[in-house]
Amino acid sequence: MTELTFFGSVDESGKLHIRDRKGFIIYIRQFAGKDVIIDVKRKKTNRSLQQNAFFHSWINLLSEHTGYDFEEMKEIVKFKFLKTEKINENTGEVLTFIKHTSKLNKEDFAEFCNNVQKWCNEEFNIRLPLPNENWEITYND
Repeated sequence: MTELTFFGSVDESGKLHIRDRKGFIIYIRQFAGKDVIIDVKRKKTNRSLQQNAFFHSWINLLSEHTGYDFEEMKEIVKFKFLKTEKINENTGEVLTFIKHTSKLNKEDFAEFCNNVQKWCNEEFNIRLPLPNENWEITYND
């Protein structure tokens, strides 16, 4: 049995609206007479192109300040804030992975950017501009 994901919304009264109700009904018929597990999760949206452009502007500014090129600087901040470890169940080996920024949802990406901004302030004594501010690095005295 293949697992499928269906999307929908819940209105103010708590009623579930399934977008492909017909497909959903056809799919669940295969489980007739069986117990099932129903997972309901809030849909998270991917980061926006605007968030991406904003972050890349920060990386450009940091590259100019530190002397690293764009890709090196991007890898540095990803390694610092998006590193995750998993244990290989068979060998016990600890494996390190770096999450891709493209896989972050809006909330996770905003948290990532907040961490980068705080780190730059503490590590380099610079304050990265917010989206509505002038696009130049401010050095803290």
